[in-house]
Amino acid sequence: MTQEIAQPTAKDTLNLHMFPARVDAGEGAEITQAAALALLVWAESYGLDAWAGHVCLMYGKPYVTMPGAIANASKHPDYAGCALRPMDKATRQALDLQEKDSAWIAQVWRKGIEHSFEAHGVVTAQERAQLRERMLANAKKDPRNMPKTDAEMEGLVNLRLSYIPIWTRPGMQAQARAVRRAHLLAYPIRGLEEAKEDRSTP
Repeated sequence: MTQEIAQPTAKDTLNLHMFPARVDAGEGAEITQAAALALLVWAESYGLDAWAGHVCLMYGKPYVTMPGAIANASKHPDYAGCALRPMDKATRQALDLQEKDSAWIAQVWRKGIEHSFEAHGVVTAQERAQLRERMLANAKKDPRNMPKTDAEMEGLVNLRLSYIPIWTRPGMQAQARAVRRAHLLAYPIRGLEEAKEDRSTP
């Protein structure tokens, strides 16, 4: 009788160091093996690929990224492309944006539809400052980080911030937000209802 060789499970073979979404995009902390496996399953249920960077965790919840939104739109035969431009002065004033704030507008077209689907993406200086304050407060509350000196705590926060696009590349992140939102507006993912984006999002 031939003895069957047990095959390794996904849980055993998933290498978090190779996983694109190994860090929570909202907090900058590494995710667990269980969270990564759950994210893989969640992505597949919506026809997305976590290994291709289509999804990530955002404050512990699954989130469709810009590449995911574009990949979803690209499946449709009537997808007719996207354009991106800096936000005009009048719109910036209407949104009460400051000079240091990054703001872009994206348009997505569908064949057979004259108008484009338009959305804006913004990263404000205030949002970036609030992100840093929130991460420092969270780090101080985490008992795993105690006891740490103020300098060590600052170093930990700076390390986590280095994983978050709105801190390292605010202009590019504003563009990514605009492109993502315009694609999901033109091509919603059926069954996916995302929470209101009231925090820093990619």
